[in-house]
Amino acid sequence: MSRPPRTTLAAAALAGVGVAAGLVVGCAPDVFTPCNSDDDCTRRELCVDGLCGAIGESPRPGGALARRPSARGDLVVEVVDPVGEQEPPAEPPQAPNPDPEPDPTGDWIDPGLLHRAVVTIQGIAGVQQDSVVDLPVLVALDAADVGADFLAAARQRVLFTTLDGTPLAAELDSDRGYQLFYWVKHTFDPRAELAVPERFYVYAGGETALPTPESPTVWSTYFGVYHMGAARNLLQPDSVGARAGDNEGAEAETVPCTVGDCLFFDGLDDRMVVPSAFPELAGAAAATLSATVRLTEISDSFIAVWSTPDRNRSRFFLGTDGNGVPQAAVRTNDLAPTLQVADGGPPLAVGVEHRLDAVLDMVAGTVALFVDGQHRATDAFATTGALPATVSAEAAVGAASGLAVVDELDGRVDEVRIATVARSADYLKVDAASRAGQLTVVMPEP
Repeated sequence: MSRPPRTTLAAAALAGVGVAAGLVVGCAPDVFTPCNSDDDCTRRELCVDGLCGAIGESPRPGGALARRPSARGDLVVEVVDPVGEQEPPAEPPQAPNPDPEPDPTGDWIDPGLLHRAVVTIQGIAGVQQDSVVDLPVLVALDAADVGADFLAAARQRVLFTTLDGTPLAAELDSDRGYQLFYWVKHTFDPRAELAVPERFYVYAGGETALPTPESPTVWSTYFGVYHMGAARNLLQPDSVGARAGDNEGAEAETVPCTVGDCLFFDGLDDRMVVPSAFPELAGAAAATLSATVRLTEISDSFIAVWSTPDRNRSRFFLGTDGNGVPQAAVRTNDLAPTLQVADGGPPLAVGVEHRLDAVLDMVAGTVALFVDGQHRATDAFATTGALPATVSAEAAVGAASGLAVVDELDGRVDEVRIATVARSADYLKVDAASRAGQLTVVMPEP
């Protein structure tokens, strides 16, 4: 156990000075006599650390000697640790961080904004971010997470930004009262792996002069996007303006789904018809068709079908067979209307939401089916390089078409999208997590 330090020594006190003179300091000689106790030393020495030290000397570097009475009635010395003479040990140098993570509690981009929360994109191992650079992510602002005041302020103004304050394009999907659902065009770092979580901000309420990106730019890599049940079903306009879907027949009903509102098709004559042949598909070398579905009843049904006047000339569609097994199908030529169908795996579970994706590659000659982000089946065909021009006049959701309503869907449909690109397996894996509301977490700042 170390001794509590005593006062700093005065310099150059000599032998014979009284006890009141206190402590003495001296220069240690080159050689000290070894000892086991004071008895091994002279009358004017003390055994210190196995060496005899006289008054005015210290065998301990940096130490000092003090007078004290001994059992022999003499004044002898003891070593005292001086105060303030020892410098604290230097801290080891810290290695620089070559790629420091941005501080998620940095300065606000505009003091006029009222609230801020941090959105964290959950890490997904094995996914390179260069495959999801253009992926819109779903963000749910829930009163249970951010509070009612934050939600009320967000209805007045909402702004999503990167950590350095760059505004991000965002689109409101649904307002459920206690929840607001947005799709946000987050800028992924293409150099990183998605196993490391990414973050961005959402500001709510107040005023700002910062520009807000146009919401349709969220869907710049799609030409058809339907938030089923939302006020506007198709959010990405073409050169002549947005093409709104018409809710026909008995009309599908708006109902809640996991991530916002969706449309319920009753399996009778409900369907949503898009009065367009989608000319983007003509000559396309690839396409991806996506939908979220929850079956109420198993049946041979069409979930989403594009460019078709009837079921016998459906160009590209997602559906189920009579056993509820999901299907992705393409008809590559109207003159030889043989369907190329990718199906397999267990049937879709009734009452459970599933994310379905059909991926068409006309150059490779394949059509593939993905269920909940996992590859389910692939069908190969003789490649034609591109889809031919269509002779059809419309597309439909929930039925084969609007002209001849057959194979109606009995269930709920959400997030129907189509793009002229063959999405990668990594993209569909992350997108499925996002469409299920499992990709992001929102936490308010204190």
